[in-house]
Amino acid sequence: MHLKFYLFSFFIFLGIQGQLFAQNPKGSISGQVFDTKGEVLLFANVRLLNTIDSSLVSGAITNAEGFFQIEGIEKGVYWLSASQVGYQTTFTEAINLAAGQSLSGMLLVLPEDVQQLQSVEVVAKKQLIEQKPDKIVMNVENSIIGTGMNAAEVLKRAPGVTVDRDGSVGLKGRDQVLVLMDDKPLYLNAAQVGNLLKSLPANQIQSIEIITNPSAKYDAAGNAGIINIKLKKGAADGFNGSVNLNYGQGYYPKATGGFSLNYQKMGFRVTAHYDLAFRQNFDDATLERRFNPFNGLPQTTFLQRAGYRVPTFTHTFKTTLDYTWRDKNTLTLLGSGLLYEANWRGGNLTQVINDAGNLQELYLTTDQSQDYWRDWNGGMAYVRRLDDAGTAWSVEVDGKYYDQANRQNFVTQFVDLNLNATAPNFVLNGRIPTLVNQLTWKTDFTKVISPVHKIEAGLKGLYVSTDSDIRYLTETGTLDSTQSNFFSYKENIHAAYFSWRGQWQKWGLQVGLRAEHTRTQGLQRTINSSFSRDYLNLFPNVGLQYKASANHEWNLQYSRRIDRPDYQNLNPFQYFFDAFSIYAGNP
Repeated sequence: MHLKFYLFSFFIFLGIQGQLFAQNPKGSISGQVFDTKGEVLLFANVRLLNTIDSSLVSGAITNAEGFFQIEGIEKGVYWLSASQVGYQTTFTEAINLAAGQSLSGMLLVLPEDVQQLQSVEVVAKKQLIEQKPDKIVMNVENSIIGTGMNAAEVLKRAPGVTVDRDGSVGLKGRDQVLVLMDDKPLYLNAAQVGNLLKSLPANQIQSIEIITNPSAKYDAAGNAGIINIKLKKGAADGFNGSVNLNYGQGYYPKATGGFSLNYQKMGFRVTAHYDLAFRQNFDDATLERRFNPFNGLPQTTFLQRAGYRVPTFTHTFKTTLDYTWRDKNTLTLLGSGLLYEANWRGGNLTQVINDAGNLQELYLTTDQSQDYWRDWNGGMAYVRRLDDAGTAWSVEVDGKYYDQANRQNFVTQFVDLNLNATAPNFVLNGRIPTLVNQLTWKTDFTKVISPVHKIEAGLKGLYVSTDSDIRYLTETGTLDSTQSNFFSYKENIHAAYFSWRGQWQKWGLQVGLRAEHTRTQGLQRTINSSFSRDYLNLFPNVGLQYKASANHEWNLQYSRRIDRPDYQNLNPFQYFFDAFSIYAGNP
């Protein structure tokens, strides 16, 4: 009777949900921006706005031909707006975009912004999106998108960037993206990076840099390019601070609150930030799995509906101490931390349909898992400015401690149409800890020969150790050795690079070379399996630019990069996602 009541309640719980994420193809909008004389406008800001609340959905900037393209758009009704310095902002009529529709040929015309002024007041204000020679910069600080959102939601609005429902980041349709924070790699797997982005409040972000063709200065990882998230720093003299409190209500509520304190005087600067964020997330999905006939077994179809409610709490800390003397030397000490907790409540119901199309069996899974992790970072940096042109030498040492203590607790019941058990319950009750220790040092030298010629060179060392001791328990509470797993992984990387950039009239050239020596060692203690690798790779980088006119520029670029697997991809142990889905790495 208890099972019947629960099954009926679960059907009702899933039935009231109106938003399903499966089978929801994304659309795109492209077009061109002109002025009233018919001339194309390059580097114009194009924004896609939701007609319900005028919120920013995504954006792009026009190229040398005035063209723009916005991809990864959900079905809905939107406005397009275009803006450029010296021109009036233009809005389109409402655009009703169907699921998966690609709308091209949009034309936006910007009239000149001509005003008669009695006096002139110069106010500096950054554009939301700026095009620079080597990257695109999205200025989040002091923009509306920096209020009440998290880093993942802001990235969705950046040109060429996509973020899926799990927080995985893509760039220009490719998913091998290296995500940096304040110029430092995170060294986390895709799922952990997604959780970090979803838990970082947007009001801590100063800007986001999108680098599709990185120079040799950057790590070679990331085939699709680099996304660098720059966090805010205090700048005003004296003592100042701010308090923020935000609340948002969608299907469920979300709220953030925190403070920022800054002190700067006589070369000293001290900053401290704290934020607390609460979000009530939900995850509803419909899946269909078809198993074709095999070895005499008939065709079977699984229709699965899943529903979760996930309240999350995030604490973020950051403190920085800078001291500058003689205007040539700066010493920086910094520390930061992030604490994250999420409680998963829900499950899924699977209907088993035979080859005749008849409902044959039901599988009911309940899930009460928990995600909990801490990320601590500390470091020291010294910068010596050697002249006023920009020549400088720097050295930096950073340490990282990441502690994940997730708990997985779900039970799958197998019943027939009369709700009688057809097989023993499948139970996953485990502790999934992960410890990551990381030490990084690097030194860089930049020589500015002239305003259009620059040389960069540097060295870097990285040392990472990871331990994952996964322990699963049986229904009686004893250790299940068939599902438990202990995996250790170490990785050491030493790198050296050289890069040169020059420009002659209409021509520009950038060349660079990065060498990386990598040594890895993995030990699967549970099944006594190990592996090791030792290799040297060279990564050349060449970029040629030709500026034909004020509105036309040609670029030819080549670079070699690498996509390094994370430690889970190297662990041969089988992870269970549910009773029918497993994952195993391939060392």
